Amino acid sequence: MEETRTLKDELKDLNSHIKLLIDSGKFKEIKGKKKLSKRDIKKGFIRYIYINENNSIKVLKVPIEESTTLFEKVPRIATPDYMLSWDGQPTIIQPSWSVKPFSPVDNWEDTVKERMTSAGHRLLLNKIEQGGIIQKKKMSGAVIFGIIIVLIIAGYLLLSR
Repeated sequence: MEETRTLKDELKDLNSHIKLLIDSGKFKEIKGKKKLSKRDIKKGFIRYIYINENNSIKVLKVPIEESTTLFEKVPRIATPDYMLSWDGQPTIIQPSWSVKPFSPVDNWEDTVKERMTSAGHRLLLNKIEQGGIIQKKKMSGAVIFGIIIVLIIAGYLLLSR
């Protein structure tokens, strides 16, 4: 007799395979298309990651003229504030629904306002792993009681003379 597998069994199997891939570290970085030559960069071209309304992505090579790019007959902002670096090459991430590209500065400010930053967590985890943070030991009640007794005896001896 054949064993019938349920959808739940299949999902558990797939999740275990994904966990094995993550643990093994066999993920590789995807190389970007449209690598720019030095000549292209000198002529004012940039790598342009264009996000469509249906969330698909196009990687293009687009020229910059007077701090703007003209793509699909729409002028869009292309100032150094919006430039990112990908493999040492200038890159802009541009949503199709906006004339303003993705800005790491604006994104950082929004993240700080919403208190969603991860910068502090990474630093603390690194310090803990290196053993740099040692928890302060609390004084027990017996030690505090002993100190009080010693102070009372010392005070009595000083005042009795």
